[in-house]
Amino acid sequence: MLEDKTPQPCSAHLYDRLGVPIDLARFIELWRDQRYRRIARDHVGPLCIDTTWLGADEGPVERPGLFETQLFMDRIPTRRHLYSTFVEAVEGHSRTLDTAQRDVQICHQS
Repeated sequence: MLEDKTPQPCSAHLYDRLGVPIDLARFIELWRDQRYRRIARDHVGPLCIDTTWLGADEGPVERPGLFETQLFMDRIPTRRHLYSTFVEAVEGHSRTLDTAQRDVQICHQS
């Protein structure tokens, strides 16, 4: 709790979208901004590809997973990829979108 409005240490490693370390107060401020968190979202048939900024290190120690792309089918998560940088997240989203488009096209041809 921030009684005196002074940022307190956090056990998680928190970062902004540029990978710059931030305190918990800044993390909360950014997390509340949906436009900041969302990198990209696309729909292909029953699939939804959603790439977001996580801000907290969820990846391996040597490469923090600050972003994720999730693939949903009928709102059920089916795949998850973690990325360390904004650029990797955008590229990963694009690859996942391309794969989803190919998969949906193949299903429609069957």
